[in-house]
Amino acid sequence: MLERFLSIDRIGIIFMVIAAFIGYGSKNIAKKILNCSSDKAEKYSIILKLIAIFMAVMGMLKVFNKI
Repeated sequence: MLERFLSIDRIGIIFMVIAAFIGYGSKNIAKKILNCSSDKAEKYSIILKLIAIFMAVMGMLKVFNKI
């Protein structure tokens, strides 16, 4: 059982964790780190969420050895 968990690709897991933080905190990232106004923050928030989705999909494919 432990061998199954140890054989999971760590890079894929890291991609999914980073994607979760980017997706969940995209509005705060856009406002505080990128220093955007409220109008521009929505646009950057959507872009950050799309990047997070892409990273999560790449992480899932990496974990399931499809890449």
